Amino acid sequence: MRQTFEIPLDIPEVTIQHVETDSHGDFVITVKSTVEGTSCHTCGKKITKVYGEDREITVRHLPILGRKTYICIRPVRYQCPYCHGNPTTTQQVSWYTPKSAYTKVYEEQILLK
Repeated sequence: MRQTFEIPLDIPEVTIQHVETDSHGDFVITVKSTVEGTSCHTCGKKITKVYGEDREITVRHLPILGRKTYICIRPVRYQCPYCHGNPTTTQQVSWYTPKSAYTKVYEEQILLK
């Protein structure tokens, strides 16, 4: 009989799409943002017209059951209907700083100790 249990990620506004272990036994959790829209990087207005997804980002998260844990996400890109040329903007999420290799909670609890 196979039993399962849940461990909270403590990452707001995402749903888990897939969980796997890599060749090192580390957890790799693929998530999707549940936030709709973002602010245009040019005019600052809220935009909601989806224009695809950006490249996949993988960041280190807090360990689960003593194993390294990584979160993967493909941020949604949105197109601005207000600006000339209709530029696109990649959604920013609250739990990750752009270009960081870590979730914010990992930085706070592990790196800044």
